[in-house]
Amino acid sequence: MPRPTCLLVLACIALLAGCAEPSADAPDLILHNAAVWTADDARPTAQAVAVRDGAFAAVGSDEEVLPLAGPGTEVIDLEGRFVTPGFIDTHVHLASAARFLEFNVMRTTTQEAFEERVQDVVGRLPEGEWILGGYWGAYDQWAAGSAGGERREPFTPDLRRVEALTRAHPMFIRKFDGSAFAANAAALEAAGLDPQNP
Repeated sequence: MPRPTCLLVLACIALLAGCAEPSADAPDLILHNAAVWTADDARPTAQAVAVRDGAFAAVGSDEEVLPLAGPGTEVIDLEGRFVTPGFIDTHVHLASAARFLEFNVMRTTTQEAFEERVQDVVGRLPEGEWILGGYWGAYDQWAAGSAGGERREPFTPDLRRVEALTRAHPMFIRKFDGSAFAANAAALEAAGLDPQNP
Protein backbone atom coordinates (compact mmCIF):
# COMPACT_ATOMS: atom_id res chain seq x y z
CA MET A 1 0.00 0.00 0.00
CA PRO A 2 1.47 3.43 -0.99
CA ARG A 3 2.43 5.75 1.83
CA PRO A 4 0.25 8.89 2.45
CA THR A 5 3.14 11.13 1.40
CA CYS A 6 3.33 9.40 -1.99
CA LEU A 7 -0.41 9.78 -2.46
CA LEU A 8 -0.16 13.48 -1.64
CA VAL A 9 2.68 13.97 -4.14
CA LEU A 10 0.79 12.07 -6.84
CA ALA A 11 -2.35 14.12 -6.17
CA CYS A 12 -0.37 17.38 -6.44
CA ILE A 13 1.24 16.26 -9.73
CA ALA A 14 -2.19 15.36 -11.16
CA LEU A 15 -3.62 18.70 -9.99
CA LEU A 16 -0.75 20.69 -11.50
CA ALA A 17 -0.99 18.77 -14.77
CA GLY A 18 -4.69 19.58 -14.95
CA CYS A 19 -4.04 23.26 -14.29
CA ALA A 20 -1.41 23.48 -17.01
CA GLU A 21 -3.89 22.59 -19.74
CA PRO A 22 -5.55 25.74 -21.11
CA SER A 23 -9.31 25.76 -20.70
CA ALA A 24 -11.27 25.87 -23.95
CA ASP A 25 -13.61 28.37 -22.31
CA ALA A 26 -10.90 30.69 -20.95
CA PRO A 27 -10.84 34.13 -22.57
CA ASP A 28 -7.95 35.28 -24.72
CA LEU A 29 -7.95 38.73 -23.13
CA ILE A 30 -9.26 40.36 -19.96
CA LEU A 31 -9.32 44.12 -19.51
CA HIS A 32 -9.99 45.11 -15.90
CA ASN A 33 -9.92 48.09 -13.54
CA ALA A 34 -11.50 50.08 -16.37
CA ALA A 35 -14.38 52.47 -17.00
CA VAL A 36 -16.33 50.39 -19.51
CA TRP A 37 -19.29 51.82 -21.44
CA THR A 38 -21.35 48.80 -22.48
CA ALA A 39 -23.92 50.39 -24.83
CA ASP A 40 -26.52 48.37 -22.90
CA ASP A 41 -29.23 50.55 -21.33
CA ALA A 42 -29.92 47.90 -18.69
CA ARG A 43 -26.29 47.97 -17.50
CA PRO A 44 -24.51 50.96 -19.07
CA THR A 45 -21.21 50.66 -17.21
CA ALA A 46 -18.88 47.91 -16.08
CA GLN A 47 -15.39 47.47 -14.67
CA ALA A 48 -14.01 44.55 -16.69
CA VAL A 49 -14.48 42.64 -19.94
CA ALA A 50 -13.32 39.25 -21.18
CA VAL A 51 -12.76 38.61 -24.89
CA ARG A 52 -12.60 35.20 -26.57
CA ASP A 53 -12.15 34.65 -30.31
CA GLY A 54 -12.69 38.35 -31.02
CA ALA A 55 -16.05 38.55 -29.22
CA PHE A 56 -17.06 39.64 -25.71
CA ALA A 57 -17.30 36.58 -23.48
CA ALA A 58 -18.12 38.40 -20.23
CA VAL A 59 -18.77 41.92 -18.96
CA GLY A 60 -18.98 42.85 -15.30
CA SER A 61 -16.96 43.71 -12.21
CA ASP A 62 -13.34 42.74 -11.63
CA GLU A 63 -14.58 40.15 -9.13
CA GLU A 64 -16.84 38.57 -11.77
CA VAL A 65 -14.44 38.62 -14.72
CA LEU A 66 -10.92 38.07 -13.36
CA PRO A 67 -11.61 34.48 -12.14
CA LEU A 68 -12.34 33.50 -15.78
CA ALA A 69 -8.65 33.88 -16.71
CA GLY A 70 -6.80 30.78 -17.82
CA PRO A 71 -3.06 30.15 -18.21
CA GLY A 72 -3.04 31.63 -21.72
CA THR A 73 -5.22 34.67 -20.95
CA GLU A 74 -3.61 38.09 -21.37
CA VAL A 75 -4.74 40.23 -18.43
CA ILE A 76 -4.37 44.01 -18.70
CA ASP A 77 -4.97 46.48 -15.86
CA LEU A 78 -6.28 49.63 -17.53
CA GLU A 79 -5.85 51.73 -14.39
CA GLY A 80 -9.24 53.39 -14.79
CA ARG A 81 -9.00 54.12 -18.52
CA PHE A 82 -12.15 54.31 -20.68
CA VAL A 83 -13.30 51.39 -22.87
CA THR A 84 -16.05 51.46 -25.50
CA PRO A 85 -17.04 48.58 -27.77
CA GLY A 86 -16.74 48.85 -31.54
CA PHE A 87 -15.58 52.44 -31.83
CA ILE A 88 -13.22 52.53 -34.79
CA ASP A 89 -12.12 55.91 -36.10
CA THR A 90 -11.79 55.57 -39.86
CA HIS A 91 -11.60 59.35 -40.31
CA VAL A 92 -15.32 60.03 -40.49
CA HIS A 93 -16.60 63.60 -40.53
CA LEU A 94 -19.58 63.03 -38.26
CA ALA A 95 -21.64 65.98 -39.48
CA SER A 96 -21.27 64.88 -43.10
CA ALA A 97 -21.94 61.26 -42.17
CA ALA A 98 -25.23 62.32 -40.56
CA ARG A 99 -26.20 64.10 -43.78
CA PHE A 100 -25.62 60.88 -45.72
CA LEU A 101 -28.46 59.39 -43.69
CA GLU A 102 -30.86 62.22 -44.59
CA PHE A 103 -30.71 62.29 -48.38
CA ASN A 104 -28.11 60.23 -50.15
CA VAL A 105 -28.18 59.48 -53.88
CA MET A 106 -24.58 58.29 -54.18
CA ARG A 107 -25.67 54.97 -55.71
CA THR A 108 -28.40 56.47 -57.88
CA THR A 109 -27.78 56.07 -61.61
CA THR A 110 -31.08 57.13 -63.23
CA GLN A 111 -33.53 60.01 -63.03
CA GLU A 112 -36.31 57.55 -62.15
CA ALA A 113 -34.36 56.20 -59.17
CA PHE A 114 -33.56 59.78 -58.11
CA GLU A 115 -37.25 60.70 -58.17
CA GLU A 116 -38.06 57.65 -56.03
CA ARG A 117 -35.47 58.77 -53.45
CA VAL A 118 -36.97 62.28 -53.45
CA GLN A 119 -40.46 60.81 -52.95
CA ASP A 120 -39.16 58.77 -50.02
CA VAL A 121 -37.44 61.68 -48.25
CA VAL A 122 -40.41 64.03 -48.80
CA GLY A 123 -42.64 61.42 -47.18
CA ARG A 124 -40.47 61.42 -44.05
CA LEU A 125 -39.83 65.14 -43.58
CA PRO A 126 -42.21 67.68 -42.06
CA GLU A 127 -43.36 70.47 -44.38
CA GLY A 128 -40.79 73.23 -44.73
CA GLU A 129 -37.83 71.00 -43.82
CA TRP A 130 -34.83 71.41 -46.11
CA ILE A 131 -33.55 68.53 -48.21
CA LEU A 132 -29.75 68.62 -48.09
CA GLY A 133 -26.98 66.23 -49.03
CA GLY A 134 -27.31 64.41 -52.32
CA TYR A 135 -23.69 63.47 -53.12
CA TRP A 136 -24.49 62.18 -56.61
CA GLY A 137 -21.69 61.06 -58.89
CA ALA A 138 -19.62 59.35 -56.18
CA TYR A 139 -19.28 56.16 -58.18
CA ASP A 140 -19.12 57.48 -61.73
CA GLN A 141 -15.56 56.15 -62.12
CA TRP A 142 -16.63 52.52 -61.76
CA ALA A 143 -19.71 50.35 -62.13
CA ALA A 144 -21.30 48.64 -59.17
CA GLY A 145 -19.76 45.24 -58.57
CA SER A 146 -16.66 45.96 -60.64
CA ALA A 147 -13.10 46.25 -59.40
CA GLY A 148 -12.78 49.67 -60.98
CA GLY A 149 -12.18 48.71 -64.60
CA GLU A 150 -15.74 49.45 -65.74
CA ARG A 151 -17.00 53.03 -65.74
CA ARG A 152 -20.69 53.68 -65.34
CA GLU A 153 -22.65 56.26 -67.27
CA PRO A 154 -22.38 59.57 -65.34
CA PHE A 155 -25.65 60.73 -63.80
CA THR A 156 -26.77 64.27 -62.95
CA PRO A 157 -30.21 64.75 -61.34
CA ASP A 158 -32.76 67.03 -63.02
CA LEU A 159 -34.47 68.97 -60.22
CA ARG A 160 -37.02 70.44 -62.65
CA ARG A 161 -38.73 67.03 -62.69
CA VAL A 162 -39.24 67.08 -58.90
CA GLU A 163 -40.38 70.70 -58.53
CA ALA A 164 -44.01 69.80 -57.82
CA LEU A 165 -42.95 67.12 -55.38
CA THR A 166 -40.57 69.41 -53.46
CA ARG A 167 -42.68 72.57 -53.47
CA ALA A 168 -42.91 72.48 -49.63
CA HIS A 169 -39.25 71.51 -49.17
CA PRO A 170 -36.34 73.76 -50.12
CA MET A 171 -33.77 71.48 -51.71
CA PHE A 172 -30.06 72.22 -52.05
CA ILE A 173 -27.90 69.24 -52.96
CA ARG A 174 -24.36 68.75 -54.18
CA LYS A 175 -22.27 66.48 -56.31
CA PHE A 176 -20.02 64.21 -54.26
CA ASP A 177 -16.82 66.09 -55.18
CA GLY A 178 -18.38 69.54 -54.65
CA SER A 179 -17.99 70.47 -58.33
CA ALA A 180 -21.73 71.02 -58.89
CA PHE A 181 -24.77 71.99 -56.84
CA ALA A 182 -28.50 71.91 -57.53
CA ALA A 183 -31.32 73.91 -55.96
CA ASN A 184 -35.07 73.81 -56.43
CA ALA A 185 -37.35 76.84 -56.69
CA ALA A 186 -38.20 76.75 -52.97
CA ALA A 187 -34.50 76.96 -52.07
CA LEU A 188 -33.92 79.87 -54.47
CA GLU A 189 -36.92 81.72 -53.03
CA ALA A 190 -35.64 81.08 -49.50
CA ALA A 191 -32.37 82.70 -50.56
CA GLY A 192 -34.23 85.73 -51.94
CA LEU A 193 -33.71 84.81 -55.61
CA ASP A 194 -36.24 84.71 -58.39
CA PRO A 195 -36.41 81.11 -59.68
CA GLN A 196 -37.29 82.43 -63.15
CA ASN A 197 -34.27 84.74 -63.19
CA PRO A 198 -31.77 83.60 -60.54
